[in-house]
Amino acid sequence: MSRHGISSPTIRRAQRQQMSTSKAVLALVLVWGLAALTAMLVVWLVRGDLPEIGTVAGVVAGIVAAEIGFYAWKAKAENIQKYGYKSGTEEDI
Repeated sequence: MSRHGISSPTIRRAQRQQMSTSKAVLALVLVWGLAALTAMLVVWLVRGDLPEIGTVAGVVAGIVAAEIGFYAWKAKAENIQKYGYKSGTEEDI
């Protein structure tokens, strides 16, 4: 037991970081996108040339790309906030 009367496993559980919501959404969108694109590929191979599949695949890929872009933007903003911003470096441009 610690000095506060809380058992050690409880403290370790509380100290573990939980997955953030943005990481969970990113993982969900990536899994969904991969499953959707795989299903569309199978349908295209089985049924032949369907022009609608290309349109839907583009929409799915766009959603996945938007989520990846949002997550990268959010991570960059958090890193700038956490580590500070150095003005005058080449990465600023």
